[in-house]
Amino acid sequence: MSEIESPKDSKGIISFLQNLISTLVGGVDPEREKKKLLRDLKKELKKYGKYYKGKDETVQPGLAQFFYDIYSTVGPAQMLLERYVESDVLKRDFVEHQMTDLEKKLVTQLSEESIRKRAQDTSLKQLKEQIKNELVQIYSFFDIEKVKNINALYMDFQNFYDLISFDFHFLLKKFDSQMPDNDFVYNPRFEAINAEYI
Repeated sequence: MSEIESPKDSKGIISFLQNLISTLVGGVDPEREKKKLLRDLKKELKKYGKYYKGKDETVQPGLAQFFYDIYSTVGPAQMLLERYVESDVLKRDFVEHQMTDLEKKLVTQLSEESIRKRAQDTSLKQLKEQIKNELVQIYSFFDIEKVKNINALYMDFQNFYDLISFDFHFLLKKFDSQMPDNDFVYNPRFEAINAEYI
């Protein structure tokens, strides 16, 4: 005679069958995926007791201190780079950083001032030919490898800027409501907060 399943066991079997069917069919429930990710995150965070307490679901001052250390390190750079990030100055500097002295000299020869000086001593036809040859030379300097290096350097900068432009103050103010913005001398007094706030 078979045993009668309790309602609790029925739910477990139904959940198991739903998981099995969704895995085989490929259907993904976004809400279930979200809950699973949150459960996995909670499990992972339990390993770091100084940052998160799972029982009462609070984020500890240790996490705020971790972010404050990053903020106090990169915060001054944020204010410094803020005005340059949208300009072409940094892009030009990244390109020049990858150029040799010879290449930089050639670029300088193509400046408006240099061309005007050369125009005084050279015929227009000769100057035109010189400029054309110099442009071809400069173009040939930028091979695939050099372009990759310039792009990689610029992407590293963009990633760094994304890090320093994160609104650390907004996050840290949840742990210490008195914390002033861009004051790196202030001694914060972080308190544990409910994890839902962040």
